[in-house]
Amino acid sequence: MSSQTSTNEFPWGFASTTSPLTNYGTAGDIIYRTDAVPEGFMGVMQDANVIFTTAGGGVRFQIRHRSGGFTILTDNFTNTTTGINTICSSGDRIEVALSSTGVGVIDLVFHGKIIRTR
Repeated sequence: MSSQTSTNEFPWGFASTTSPLTNYGTAGDIIYRTDAVPEGFMGVMQDANVIFTTAGGGVRFQIRHRSGGFTILTDNFTNTTTGINTICSSGDRIEVALSSTGVGVIDLVFHGKIIRTR
């Protein structure tokens, strides 16, 4: 890695949390929202680990853009997985939203980096 690259890239923990789904009851409820990608940076989520236990429910992962709109990454996700990767612009956040009701727990660990864009 060149010194130019290393001075412009920084490790970034998008999320590390456990959320019981029983606290939420309506499709669209936000279960977790990451911090916004800092101004002047681009976020790269490279390592997503999700442990999801539920009975009859699901969540979706989405990017909430600074403008207020959102892009759905996965819809009605109901099982354990790794490997969800995405890129976020300055001001964007990753959200986990309830897509169908149920009970259970979701453990989220999203890691990556931020890259200086100016």
